[in-house]
Formats: sequence, structure tokens, C-alpha cells
Amino acid sequence: MKKLYSLFAAVVMTVAVNAQVFNATFDDVDGTGGNDGSWGGSIATGVIPGSYTDWGLENVGGAAQCLKAGSGSKLGKITTPAIELTGSGTLTFRAGAWSGDSSTLKISATGGTLDVATVILSNAAFTTYTVNITNASGALKVSFEGEQKSKSRFFIDDIKVVAEDTPPANPVLNVDNAAIEFPQTLMGSTSEAQTLTVTGENLDAVPTYELSGADASEFSVSGSLTAEGGALSLTFHPATSGTKTATLTVTSGSLSQMVTLSGEGKALPVLTVDTDSMVFPETVVGETSDEEILEVNWANLSDLPAFEITGEDADAFEVANAVLKEDETGGYIHIVFKPSSTGIKTAVLTLTADGITKTVALSGTGVEDSSLSVGDTHTVKTGLVKNTLVDNVLVFTAKSEVNIYNFSGQTVKTASVSENTAVDVTGLPKGVYIVTGVVNGKNISQKIIKK
Repeated sequence: MKKLYSLFAAVVMTVAVNAQVFNATFDDVDGTGGNDGSWGGSIATGVIPGSYTDWGLENVGGAAQCLKAGSGSKLGKITTPAIELTGSGTLTFRAGAWSGDSSTLKISATGGTLDVATVILSNAAFTTYTVNITNASGALKVSFEGEQKSKSRFFIDDIKVVAEDTPPANPVLNVDNAAIEFPQTLMGSTSEAQTLTVTGENLDAVPTYELSGADASEFSVSGSLTAEGGALSLTFHPATSGTKTATLTVTSGSLSQMVTLSGEGKALPVLTVDTDSMVFPETVVGETSDEEILEVNWANLSDLPAFEITGEDADAFEVANAVLKEDETGGYIHIVFKPSSTGIKTAVLTLTADGITKTVALSGTGVEDSSLSVGDTHTVKTGLVKNTLVDNVLVFTAKSEVNIYNFSGQTVKTASVSENTAVDVTGLPKGVYIVTGVVNGKNISQKIIKK
């Protein structure tokens, strides 16, 4: 019977899903009683082998490939060694009562919970019992003992514990942001880094990451991940202007998370002026010079250029007019010199925009009226041209023979004019020109700008 049962158990275990963690067959115990069909008399006095030293055996004798606990006057108890079991499992064993003795067997455990505390044994026959185990903490010990001190003898065999398989937890891969938008970034520069947090649970493989998309080369990602996740650092470094997008894909096995990346590349700002210095003619103290015109050009600015005049003699110069418009890419600043005392005066006109600074040195000499040179041009504010910023018509303020020169010194137009005469300059290209003439015996020259 013993061998047949063992074969049956072996077959069951080959198809079972759960894992057997303990199996005591007692096949190495040599004695009489139980498996040989003897249930009373002078039996079960065999010596327990030395391999059972880690068991708790009280009043236990060796029987036929099984154990017998108790005697006619003493209570018997059998305690298994520590069994590695965590969570839930199943205890099975075969047991039978000594012929004529009590049929109640008490079962208890440390390191776990059993769903029954007693079983009723068959008298003089083995019966298989099943007990459910829960809350096992990793070192389970199970004890079997009779109901009373005398005549509670029992035989026990094939004590087995099977762990209940816990289905593998589902793998989880997450990111803390599905879309990352970078601030506007200058071409050729790198944005501040943004952090993406990756979390993983029960992953079979360490996550990997990859950038893709038409603009992938204008984004960067770095960082190390483990099966539990980690942090990735992302930056945006546009090579050209405009809106840029890419996709960051984080993958572990069959799981993946995609993060949309976007940013705008800003074209490099440009700010230029047509000269770095302006020298005003000698000007009578208390008078105002003719305007000098500074041409300003820009591109890709977030705001119009700001300007100011600074320096020890800043109050001797003044911005008479500034034509700077948001919907244009260029404009003009008109500056005059109006000294309040004699001598050389200097100042600086500073323009700033988007971190760019341009400076123009200003200088002029204040003189008394008697110190003017006879042939000096640009001396006092004697008008020749009314509109120095010209669309298509140039209007004059006095009678004169006038010449118009381009900045290469070439004469591009001549005319005889009187006060309020209008001269058509539609055919002249855009740019800066010098108009000269004689008014009241004085040589006059003025800079004009053709728009």
C-alpha cells in the first residue's frame, strides 16, 4: 500500500501547478505498524534515524515507513522542521488511530495559520487529510499531537506542503509626462534641461529609450534606467528657426510609453546701425544744429530697440525724432546738437535689443557767433530741405541751385528750386543722400534718407 500511494503522489505532482515545498515520506524509517497493516500490540518500537534531528519528536517510535506517536500512558507529539513557505499553501498527510484509542488528532502551526485545528482519525486505518495554510511567514512549523495523555496513539505518514503559486504581477511602465514643451530657444543654443521620470514595476527588461521624428536631431536625451525606472534629462537645441517636434519612446519588452517633444527655434536677433560715430559741425551756443540721421536695421527682435544718450555732455545732444515701427525691419533716429556752452562736447547714443548693444559716438563744438568760419557749412540751423525722410518728393525751404549726391559722391540729380518747390525723387533707389546748395550766401548740405 505504501508504494502504491507514493506512486500516486508522484503522478499528481507532475501535473500539479503549485510547487511542493516539503515532502516527508518516512521511507527510511524501519519498524513495524501502520503501513504493514498492524495497528496494535508490540509494534512501532523502531529507532528513529539520525536524519530527523531537526524534527520535534516527543514519545515517538519508528513504524513501518511511518511514525507512531504516544503510548498507552503518554501523550505523543510530532513537529516538522521549519518549512519555507510564504503566503498560502496546502498541507496533506495520512494518519490513522491506534486500534481502540482516541480518534481525535490536534493540528497546530507556528509561522502560519491552519484552517482546521483537529481531524477525526479512522481507527486502525490510514486516511488522507487536507488542511489549508494561510499567512505563512517563511518558516512554517506544523505540530501533530493526540487529544489526551493516554491512549491517543496515532500513526502518521506522507506529510507534504505545497505552496500556492502566486500569478506573476503584471509589468507596469509609466512616465510622468506625456508631452514636454520647451520654451522658445535661440538657434545654435541649448535650452535648460527638463526631467522626465520613468517608473517600472515587475519589468522583465530594463527600459530603453529612443528619439524619432523629422526634428529628432534637435532634441537630446540622457540618463540611465533600471528595471524600477529612473530619470531622463531632455534638452532642445534648434539648428534652424520654426516649430520643432519629435517623439521620445521608452520601451521595456512589449510595453512602451511615448512622449511628445516640441519647441520653437528662434532666429538669431540682428541689430545694426549705419555708423559708429556722428560729428556735428560747429554750432553757436544756444542754437540747434541740423539733424543728423542714424539708420537702424534689425531682424528677429522680440521688441523694438531701446535707445538713450549718456555721457558728461549728454544734455548737449537730443533725439529730435525716432521712426521705429514694430511692423518694419528698419528705421531712423534724428539727432541734433544744441550746445549750451562753448567747447568740444561728447556723448554716446546706445541702442539695445535682445542682448545686443550698439553704440554711436556723438561729438560737436559749441562756439560763440563771432567765431564762425566764413566758409563753414552746417554752421547754424539754416534750412534747405523740409523733409529729410523722403518717400517720393523732396520739398525745399529756400531758393537755391541744388545738387543731390549718393554716398559714393556721385551726382544723381540737380535742380533749381525755390521755397516750397517739390522735386520728384521717385527714381532714386532707397538709401542715404546728401543735398547741397547755397542759401543766403552760405553753403548748406543736408543728409536725406530715401525710403
